[in-house]
Amino acid sequence: MRQRILVLGIAAVLFSGVCVAQAGGNAAWVGVWQGELDGQPSVTLTLAEDTGELGGTVVFNMVSREDGSARVIGSEAHVLMHPHIDGGTLSFQVKQTRNNR
Repeated sequence: MRQRILVLGIAAVLFSGVCVAQAGGNAAWVGVWQGELDGQPSVTLTLAEDTGELGGTVVFNMVSREDGSARVIGSEAHVLMHPHIDGGTLSFQVKQTRNNR
């Protein structure tokens, strides 16, 4: 379930940015990107080129629907590893900080 939420959040951010980012280069990707799940903030991706190289962070929010309405119940921040832009596609890795249950 948790992995599904993360994948949906990443997909929302990336799909919303593809059209804008095709304008050109890393500069089109620099900024703060946000995705929602059931009206709740699910992912925030921050990209910068402060050191001349692309870098940033991603924050994944855990959205729960247990009581019938969606709400954020926690979040995990990660530093982007190996961010890379190829045309209109951004790819990156994050390191898992704990084991799934």
